[in-house]
Amino acid sequence: MIRPLNFSKQDADRTADALRQIGATVTTLVDPTRPVLLAAIEQTLRSTGQSGNFYFYFAGHGWSMNGENMVGLADLDVSGNTPTGAFSVEELKTSIRRFAPAASFAFLDVCRNEVRRVR
Repeated sequence: MIRPLNFSKQDADRTADALRQIGATVTTLVDPTRPVLLAAIEQTLRSTGQSGNFYFYFAGHGWSMNGENMVGLADLDVSGNTPTGAFSVEELKTSIRRFAPAASFAFLDVCRNEVRRVR
């Protein structure tokens, strides 16, 4: 089991407030599942358009596995050989490239670990 983090929601709320102060439209998700996060990213990028700025902030658990940076979502399951319910930074970059906003910013406030599978 992965233990909950103490201040991730508070950090996200503070970051959302700061983004609102500079005029950004903010969508806040608390403990989203993978499908919910993917849908929100696509919807936000679609509404941002190519002339707007896209901001992504994540506070929570993160790790690197086989050279790929991952974040853990509410439906994270690490009981098997391959974690499910995770989201990779590469997936975020692919979405951003597909919608091509004028500028994009990603902030990952994670408790980060290196995960190595031993066979």
